[in-house]
Amino acid sequence: MPSAGGHSIARIEQLFQQLNEQQAAAGETSDERALVAGIGDDEQFAAAAALIARAMGYDSRVVLGVRLGGERDGVPGVPACAEACTGENLAAWIEVRGDRGGWAPVDTSPQVAMPPVTLDRGEQLPEFPTVPEDRNATVADPPTGSSSDSTDPVPDPQRSSFAALWPILKGVGLSALTLLLLALPLLFVPLAKRLRGRRRRQATAPEVRALGAWDELVDGYADSGAAPRARGSRRDIAEELEVPGGDWAAWTVDRAVYSREGIDDAEAEQVWTVVDEALLARRQQLGFWGRTRARFSLRSLLPESRRVRAGRPRRPRGGSRR
Repeated sequence: MPSAGGHSIARIEQLFQQLNEQQAAAGETSDERALVAGIGDDEQFAAAAALIARAMGYDSRVVLGVRLGGERDGVPGVPACAEACTGENLAAWIEVRGDRGGWAPVDTSPQVAMPPVTLDRGEQLPEFPTVPEDRNATVADPPTGSSSDSTDPVPDPQRSSFAALWPILKGVGLSALTLLLLALPLLFVPLAKRLRGRRRRQATAPEVRALGAWDELVDGYADSGAAPRARGSRRDIAEELEVPGGDWAAWTVDRAVYSREGIDDAEAEQVWTVVDEALLARRQQLGFWGRTRARFSLRSLLPESRRVRAGRPRRPRGGSRR
């Protein structure tokens, strides 16, 4: 019978466990045939026998050699050397030291005359081993083929109805999923605009907040379809778009960008107030559908579709800002 190779502690413990479990299953009154359970080669049996000898108080050692014949002829599994010894003649056994100091060889080659038998706890070997015993055999009558004895399940009306509706429900679900996937980009547009406005409003420097307010004003008008037609100054843009309070907002943003003194927090907040009121008035002029189109418009998000915006002028060289 096949077995795992090697003679590690785990492998030898597995060999002992097989023997102990077999003895517990066979019981105290069983014969020797029922105790055959260990599966291994002579190397593993030699290591196990050496451990048993040491547990009994004897010095022991494992010996590796070849079968030379003579008294050891007929050992199963390991042939004796003929004219020359080869690898197939290698074998393992043990030597045990006696009370007079001599070493006595002990052959531990596993026997093959009686194969191992797996027993359940309390089970005995059959009295006549050549006669097979089937403990799980059952008597069953052959099928009669009568239609009256048929045990086919009764069809479930509810299950049949669900099976008929399943293709329809599947089609509706796939259609809804497709529409949701198509609508996701549109649902992202208002969120992106809100995050952009919050980032502009929460800038640290008041000059940057004022410039962000002007950008928010131009973007809001562009989304509503009122982008400036030509490049010009902020005052030109405010006049062209007819922004309420736009002249003051453009003058304040220009001062924040160009002047050495800049502006303070109060003036930046006032610019945002003017921008919020102007955008609110612009949305009220559009109506419901106009406001909806402006909310989902991409003009202020895509650079190529933006209307002309007053550029951000560079700071003069050598200048400083406080």
